[in-house]
Amino acid sequence: MAAAALILFSLIAGLAGTLWQAHVADRERALAEQRFSDASKLANYLLFPLYDSVRALPGSLPIRADMAGKSLQYLDRLAVAKSNDRALPLELAEGYVRLGTILEAPFGAGEGLGDASNALDSDQKAVALLVALNKENGKDQRLDQDLARAYLLLGSVLNIRGKPAEMASADRKFTIALSSAAIARSCLAISMNPPPALLRASPNAMQARPASTKLSRSRGCDAVSRSKMVVASVSFATPSSGDNRAMLGLAQAYNLKGNTQASRNVGEALPTYHLGLEALNRLSPEVRAEPASHALEARLMTMIGFCLEETGLFLEAIATLAPAQEILDRLAAQDPKNATNALRRVNLYRTRAFAHQYAEHIKDAIADYRKTIEILDGMIAIDPAKLSNKLVRAELQEKLGAMLVKDRHQAEAEQITKTSLKFWTEVAERPDAAPQNLKEAASAFIVGAILSLLDYPRALRYAQRADQLAKGQDTGAIFYIAQCYEQMGDGPRALEAVKRGLALFPATLPGEKRSRNRLLMEKHLRRIQVLIETGHLPNNK
Repeated sequence: MAAAALILFSLIAGLAGTLWQAHVADRERALAEQRFSDASKLANYLLFPLYDSVRALPGSLPIRADMAGKSLQYLDRLAVAKSNDRALPLELAEGYVRLGTILEAPFGAGEGLGDASNALDSDQKAVALLVALNKENGKDQRLDQDLARAYLLLGSVLNIRGKPAEMASADRKFTIALSSAAIARSCLAISMNPPPALLRASPNAMQARPASTKLSRSRGCDAVSRSKMVVASVSFATPSSGDNRAMLGLAQAYNLKGNTQASRNVGEALPTYHLGLEALNRLSPEVRAEPASHALEARLMTMIGFCLEETGLFLEAIATLAPAQEILDRLAAQDPKNATNALRRVNLYRTRAFAHQYAEHIKDAIADYRKTIEILDGMIAIDPAKLSNKLVRAELQEKLGAMLVKDRHQAEAEQITKTSLKFWTEVAERPDAAPQNLKEAASAFIVGAILSLLDYPRALRYAQRADQLAKGQDTGAIFYIAQCYEQMGDGPRALEAVKRGLALFPATLPGEKRSRNRLLMEKHLRRIQVLIETGHLPNNK
C-alpha cells in the first residue's frame, strides 16, 4: 500500500507538473501573441496615424522618412515571423509605397527628399509584395489600387534614373492596372498635384526641355485624359469659398490642365493658371497661409511667368516671378531638405534666367544661371545617380557659358562649356539614349558660344537618331537636323527638314500669337532660302 501510494503521489505530482508547464506555455504564448500584437500596432501607428499627423509640420520630411524606415523594419520582422498573416505584408507594402513617396516625390508632386536611389529600392519591394499578394488573393480593390500606385512611383523613379526601357515596362503595367474604375480613381488622386514641368525654346535653337520630366509624357494615363478627369472630379462639387478641400482641388486641377495646355499652346494655358490662382485666393485665411497653399501659388506663378516669357513678354515674366521667388526661398529656409521645393526653385530661377537672357540683362541672367546650378549641385549631392538633375545642370552650364562669353569671361566660359559637352556626349552615346536627351545633346553642339567646340556632324547624328526614335513627329529633332544641314551648307536638305517640321505645327487661329518654336522655324526657313539663292547664309543668326 505504501508503494502504491508513492506511485500514485508521483503520478499526481507529474500530472500537476505537466499541467503547470502547459499553463506556463499557454501564458507564454499569450504573452508572445500580445507582444506581437503590440509591436504590430505600434509599427502601424508610427507608419500611418502618427505619420499623417507629423506631415503638416514644416521640415518634417527627414523625421517622416525615419519613422517610415523604422516601422518597416519592425513590420518586416513581424511578417517573416507570421508568414500566413495577410494583413502584415499588405501593411508592409503600403509602408514601402509611403516611404518611396517621401524619398522621391513622383513627378515633382508632393514633398520628397530627392533620394531616387533608395526610393527605387522601396518601390521595387512594394511592387514585389503586392504582386505576390495579388496572386494569392485574386482581385481586390485595395490591392489593385496599391499596385497601380506602386507602379506609378516606380515608373517615375526609373525615368529620373535614366532607365527608359524599364520605365516603359512599369508604365505598361500601371496602364493595365488602370483598366478598372477603382484604379482610375487612384490615378486621379495621384494626379491632383502634378509636376511643374517647363517646355523650353532657346533663342538660337528650338527645343522642348523639361526641368525634370517631359510634360507631354503622361506616365500611364494620357495627359489630356488625366486633366479632364481631375477637372471633372472637382467640378461636380460646385465648391464655394468656404469649401477649402474642393477649392484647393480645383486650384490643383487648373494647374494640371494648364500644364497639359502649355505643352501645345502657352497662350491657351495662361488664363488657366490665372484661374488656379483665383481658386487659391478663395480659400479660408488659415488654409491659404499653409505651406502647401503657398507652394501651389508659387508653382502657378512660375508657370504664368514661363508663359509670358515664351510669348516674348520678358519684363512681365520677370515681374511675375519675383513674388514666387520670395515664397520658394522662404519655404526652402524653413524646410532645407525638401527636394521637391528645390526642384520648384530650379524651375523658377531657370525660367527667369531665360527671360533675363532674352531681355539682354546679361549680368542678371548669369546670376540666375549660377543660382540654378548651385541648387542642382545640392540635389545631385543627395543622389548622384539621378540623371534628370545632371541633364538640367548640363543644359544650364551651356547657357551660362554663352552669357559669360558676352560678359567677356572667355576662360571660364570655355571651361564650363567643355564640362557640359563632355556630359552630353556620354548621355547621347548610350545605346538606350532617349529622344529628348539626344535632342539636348545635338543642341549643345550647335548653339554653343565657343565656336571651336561646335560640331555639326556630331549634332546631326544625334538629331537624326532622335528623329528616327520619334518616328518623324518631333519638331525639335527636325529643327536640329535643319540647323545642322544649314550650317554645313546643304540648303536642299535643310529646306526639306524645315518644311517637314512646319507641317507638324497646328494652324494658327486669327489673332492668335504664333509660338516661339514656330517663329524660329519660319526664321530659319528664310535663312535657308537665302542660302539656296546666294550660296551664303545671311549674317543675322
